[in-house]
Amino acid sequence: MSFTGFPPNVHSVPVPSPLFGPLLEQINDLDEWKCILRVIWLLHQKKGHPSFVTLSEMFADQILVTTLSSDDSVDYGRVKRALSATVSR
Repeated sequence: MSFTGFPPNVHSVPVPSPLFGPLLEQINDLDEWKCILRVIWLLHQKKGHPSFVTLSEMFADQILVTTLSSDDSVDYGRVKRALSATVSR
């Protein structure tokens, strides 16, 4: 399936500006980028404060798990490594 553009009235998710500066220069791992962007999206869906995402939620997120898996097999180790890199940063 190819991307055909954004539909009308698409919702936006605020992204912290350092992602477009210092972090963009530092992060070379595509899995870490995918993880960071998905965490930002998931946090934006939360109501109340403090906002947080649990490891269980990340493992249950089909978008993240699918994008970090290959050959139709779920690779939770790969997801965990990307999350670990994200948290460490």
